[in-house]
Amino acid sequence: MPRDATSPDLEPYEITGIRDGLGPDEKVPVRRDINEWYRSTKLADNLQVQLFLLALSNFQARNEHEKLSYFQIAGIHGMPNIPWNENTKPQAKDQDYCTHNSLLFPFWHRPYIALFEQVIYNIIRDEIIPSCPTTNPKKTKDTKFHETLLNAAKTWRLPYWDWANTDDLPRLVRFTTFPIDIKEVPKIEHVPHGHIVNPLSHFAMPSKESMGEWGVRAIAQDEKNTKWRPYDKSKGVSRCATFDNETPREVDPPDHWVRGTIDNARAAEALRGAVWIADSKDPYTLKENVYRLFTNKDSKKYAAFSTTLYVPSKDPSKDKDKDKDKDKPFDPLGLHNLLQLDDDGKSDVEQSYSSLEFIHNNIHSWIGGPDGMTAGHMADVPVAAFDPVFWLHHVNIDRLCAIWQTLNPDSWFDKREDQLQDPGNWHMAEGTWATPTTPFHPFYQKLDPPTFYNANSVRDWKTLGYTYPQLQPWNFKNHDEYINALIEYINDTYGATKKAINAKPTLSLDPTDLIAGVQDLLGLDNDYVINVVYRKFALGGVPFTITFFLDHHEGSEDVRTRIGRVYNFSSALTSEEDGQCKNCVNQERAAVKASGSIPLTNIMILKAQDPSCPLGTLLPDDSVEYLREHLNWEVTDRFGDVIELDEKNPFIQVNVTIGKPNHPGPLHLLSSYADYQVISKITNNKVGGLGYTPPSS
Repeated sequence: MPRDATSPDLEPYEITGIRDGLGPDEKVPVRRDINEWYRSTKLADNLQVQLFLLALSNFQARNEHEKLSYFQIAGIHGMPNIPWNENTKPQAKDQDYCTHNSLLFPFWHRPYIALFEQVIYNIIRDEIIPSCPTTNPKKTKDTKFHETLLNAAKTWRLPYWDWANTDDLPRLVRFTTFPIDIKEVPKIEHVPHGHIVNPLSHFAMPSKESMGEWGVRAIAQDEKNTKWRPYDKSKGVSRCATFDNETPREVDPPDHWVRGTIDNARAAEALRGAVWIADSKDPYTLKENVYRLFTNKDSKKYAAFSTTLYVPSKDPSKDKDKDKDKDKPFDPLGLHNLLQLDDDGKSDVEQSYSSLEFIHNNIHSWIGGPDGMTAGHMADVPVAAFDPVFWLHHVNIDRLCAIWQTLNPDSWFDKREDQLQDPGNWHMAEGTWATPTTPFHPFYQKLDPPTFYNANSVRDWKTLGYTYPQLQPWNFKNHDEYINALIEYINDTYGATKKAINAKPTLSLDPTDLIAGVQDLLGLDNDYVINVVYRKFALGGVPFTITFFLDHHEGSEDVRTRIGRVYNFSSALTSEEDGQCKNCVNQERAAVKASGSIPLTNIMILKAQDPSCPLGTLLPDDSVEYLREHLNWEVTDRFGDVIELDEKNPFIQVNVTIGKPNHPGPLHLLSSYADYQVISKITNNKVGGLGYTPPSS
């Protein structure tokens, strides 16, 4: 039996954010891009990097029982499913504190990251700096070295990793060791002199015991519970580790899994290749998904922006014809009434399928282990936060949320029509309406009187003592100038299609490039998007992936181009010791739906420019027939095995929409997308496609 990992200290701990380094006129320090921060040649930045890594190392070394240990704080997100900062019990067995498939997803994580940041800063201030010499080892004239270090530390904040603007993990994560010159560090076997083991690269249990000894359980990976990820045997975090998925549960996993294996090259390969357009050099799909968070008409609504929880644009209860049986279509997910398809299989109902959480989910999969040959903690909700990359990833999610808030300051969910019933978590029963005043357990905003954070209290991120490089209004003369600069940043960083369409014509010797200056291509006034709705707990909560392809026959070979994927970031309904999670079972019975979206336009531009491809334009007449013939999808489990969809009861529904984009030339103007129409003709010939009707038996 595992020991009770609950910390003996359940007294409330107040989360304030870092209060040092605050300036006048509400100025706050900046959470910086980790690559830019690491490359900086400024002395203060170099000191910050070393202080951060030393503090994170001390943090990870704290005993698992300590309330403010890395293990305990990472465990808030999921396993070992114990109370933290309060003496309470969960609403349902095996329930986590974290919020997913929920309106509260972005904002619950905001005080969570602030807690992590606050603990690290306190270690820097109270443990690391006092342990350094009073004279700078490199500059002996600096006899007030502690003051120099403290001044640098005061403006330190946790960095972010902008995965949409790079094709690799941060360099600071990829080092296995890191040189330290601000103090003497203990000599470690197999580690160069003057180096420490890089705590951003890996986390190992300080007790050297398995995670299972502290309440972390194995997680089922298939619906029949015959395959498991043995996280209970792990003594360290794995990232894209080689994993034999056929190993029986009763057989101990290999040593490399027990100690934890980090394969950053494999994770980077997932970022570069398997998850983007397979024959393109730039991650247009991810950039474009991020860009559309800020530009889609429906994404201006908070619910549509924030969560994968399927948010119908139309209330089916108000459909007067919803109960008519005449000519009732095959509709396993109950979406026909929402989309209001006409006799030609078309619909003008505009519906958002993409979201911040959808993009977030895919990053977890790619870094943890995106295929049947790899496995890692980031890919499973209950253990994801043990991987140090989790924190850099979630700082970026918070940054994107803050940017969206700046562009949409009045969009909120304080009215009932903007709210959704929550799937539930540790403190909130399934079906509870999520509101801006829903308390975020276990994060205390203040102790007298005891008050938990909520969405309202963290709506302004600056109150927690930080901001982001793009969100410093005090650097501008007025609000309009500030917003214009922010929009220019968004266009320049993520607006791949806008820049390509508005660029001057150029020649490219590489046929896989998205060629700049494509204005002569017919049909550029059309935008194509794949949307998918799926039952989140269709396979008993086991994660699955929906991958989309364009299939062609070239010569004697079938060529398959991967164009995007949707990862269902969820947890299995069962655990070995405790049986079924009641809350998850409730969600399965309620057929809780989630959604995702894949922009198609960029890959279609590439195909239309390829002389060997039958698609010559982006005109609807050409594109509809092309996509009907060549667009396909498949669902795979965590092991890469294809899951055959039941013709009569598929748990996904795919549709393709055509809309009208507007890509204004000036950088201070965002693109816009509107007037989408669902075209069921593209998908009605495939299982899981909108409009598909199974053959009568």
